[in-house]
Amino acid sequence: MDRNGKIVISPEYYDAYPFTEGLALIQPFHVIGSRAIRRLYHRQNGKDGWLEEYSQAQAFSEGLALVEIAGEEKWGLGYIDQTGKMVISQEYKKASSFKEGLAAIAVADKWGYIDKSGRTVIPAQFSDAHSFAEGLASVEIADSGVYIDKTGKMIIPPRFEMAYDYTEGLAAVKAAENGAS
Repeated sequence: MDRNGKIVISPEYYDAYPFTEGLALIQPFHVIGSRAIRRLYHRQNGKDGWLEEYSQAQAFSEGLALVEIAGEEKWGLGYIDQTGKMVISQEYKKASSFKEGLAAIAVADKWGYIDKSGRTVIPAQFSDAHSFAEGLASVEIADSGVYIDKTGKMIIPPRFEMAYDYTEGLAAVKAAENGAS
């Protein structure tokens, strides 16, 4: 509904998510016992986006959305643009949305980062990886939380059991030596 309470998109969907970048992820109906949950994108002007079936789909971030086309699970996750075109092929078993121009992707159980063209900019070498925030990303090396910059250079060395994203210049961490946060 709009700010005046007027319904602008009829409530005909099983589930709907907030608009991001002019599109909202919707699920027309509930499916039990199947991975092929039909998820679509709806344009903010009230017109349907496209009717591709995705077994996994995330909100748009920086012009791209992470999806897995239903029936193509063997291919993995890829990224579509706002026209619904697959612009980064479905080759990742695990991946995250783009933040600050990069997305974390898993290749053979190691994490690295790609840019919006799909080019690897930080090779897969980490046990875990999180999105960039304020120019840094927390990654896991040998069970320790570490912060890297967008070139993959270690900025804050391993000394944390857990390391979280930076927000407003600060990040929560759990120290490895005594367990204090």
